[in-house]
Amino acid sequence: VGLDGNFIWSNHDLNPERYLSIQRIRNKIKKRHSFFSKHLKYFQLRRSEKWIANNSKIMLNISELETNIYQKRIKNVNSKLLPFSWPEEKFLSQNKVWTNDGKLRMLHVGSLNSMVPFSSLDFIIRKLFKIIPKEMLKKIELIVAGNNPNATFSNYIKKLASDYENIYFLGYVENLDSLFMDTDIQIVCSQFSSGLRTRIVESFVR
Repeated sequence: VGLDGNFIWSNHDLNPERYLSIQRIRNKIKKRHSFFSKHLKYFQLRRSEKWIANNSKIMLNISELETNIYQKRIKNVNSKLLPFSWPEEKFLSQNKVWTNDGKLRMLHVGSLNSMVPFSSLDFIIRKLFKIIPKEMLKKIELIVAGNNPNATFSNYIKKLASDYENIYFLGYVENLDSLFMDTDIQIVCSQFSSGLRTRIVESFVR
């Protein structure tokens, strides 16, 4: 910001809203911050993003949602859409067996201790699985790939999943290609619409 405006702001999220979303999730597990302190931090983030935007020549956003919001939120901001793409377009083989053994294998990608995957798995296990009939649930496998450390969010998810025999935690997986081949669908149930989920882009490419 000290370069007299000669820089590009590559902005990937609505950071003030993301902050509030993180606090809401954390408060579901353990009360952390007061209403006043959360909203003070929120307005500080709003001020800082306005300061950065006004001192940059252009703001590049990866989703249409943020582009439009910033054009309305910050006067005279040069907010432009630069859609996300994928550099390595190696497509997987089409010789794939679907619903092998009569089971629908669902892939979920992301660290259990990160906000977006946590939100997604919390919704799948706590709400979605509760309304699926037991006989149908027996024909579903949920394969979770992602770092799952001994931490608050991941421990919460593993405790929720302990009621189900059809949820498998693989931990961190270096190469996802074999998982894309062995599963039928990638499921993303995040409750947030900001940014762009890279795991969705990966799935579309495959």
